[in-house]
Amino acid sequence: MKSYLLVAFLFLVQTSLAHAQVRSYDLQKDWLIFNNKGYTNYQAQDEVDAVHIRFNEKRGVGDYLVIKASKPVTLFLNNVLIASVHRADTLYIDSLRQQHNLLAFTLTFYASSIKRAGLSTHLITPSLIKSVEPLTPQPPTYFRDFSFIGTLLVLAILLMIIRLNPKLASDYFSVTKIFSLRESEDSTVYTRITSSGNFLFYGFSSLTLGFFLVLLFAKLPEKEWMSIHSFQQAMGYWLLFSLAITVLLLGKMLVIYLFATLFNLRDVAGMQFFNWVRVLFLSIGVSITLLMIVIIRWNESSTLFPFFYQAIGWLLMGWILLAFFKIAAKARIGLFHLFSYLCATEIIPTLIVLKILYY
Repeated sequence: MKSYLLVAFLFLVQTSLAHAQVRSYDLQKDWLIFNNKGYTNYQAQDEVDAVHIRFNEKRGVGDYLVIKASKPVTLFLNNVLIASVHRADTLYIDSLRQQHNLLAFTLTFYASSIKRAGLSTHLITPSLIKSVEPLTPQPPTYFRDFSFIGTLLVLAILLMIIRLNPKLASDYFSVTKIFSLRESEDSTVYTRITSSGNFLFYGFSSLTLGFFLVLLFAKLPEKEWMSIHSFQQAMGYWLLFSLAITVLLLGKMLVIYLFATLFNLRDVAGMQFFNWVRVLFLSIGVSITLLMIVIIRWNESSTLFPFFYQAIGWLLMGWILLAFFKIAAKARIGLFHLFSYLCATEIIPTLIVLKILYY
């Protein structure tokens, strides 16, 4: 019953989807009979009880032999009985080769008075796809891989720094102290601005900001800051940005202390630079968190990247305003001198950065 259903299915496929799904070959034209002359081609007028079909090592590879008979037929392979066909059966040629360990063989059909109309033998070649369509390449994942691996590295380094110096870490994480105008409680921190613990945070801040800029600049529309085509290239940009930012941070520290000495504001220099790093550290940490949410939720094609790009400028301008009030509360100098000091240490460097970023 199962064989009959399979034959019916194959013939249905053959007749309805012959051009697209399967290819059928009628083996009746290859029937052979054996007589006193040896093997000869079968003729329609011949009255025989056996027909033979030869298979060489290439014939029928991957094909099915579909047999339909009006009367019982006995099937032999190289004179070895293998099956009896009642009405219909299907044989897989490759299975026959494997079972009998043969590459070339002869199939013999025995029945009383074999005629073309009473025995059908078709070789069915499945062809699932007429023309193979090229596979659509998967989109590259190096940017997402870099995002996740970079985030894990940043978190691991942050946990290590917190474990090494929890007191200093709590000072950097204090949001309330950023907006506090009373700095007396932090005076000891500002005097140790060049300590090894602070330099560790400066390096980590540079690393974090460099990671953020690579994530941002790599996907900015209408901005060709960089072209990343591999994970290794993204890591290289991260290292390059981090080193450049470290140099800029040290340069900013030098400028602040130089002009603080000229304006007789050395007691302000430590507070100013420490709070600048504190603002940088916290804002970039929050930005990376939001940016990773955007990458996970909307992938790197999100239109929110320009928002983070514009936020850099607003952050720099907001810091100038905050620095004005904090320095004014601590230094108590004239407005002109305060403005001149801010121009040298904050406003002019910020304008240079904004010029590079947006123009």
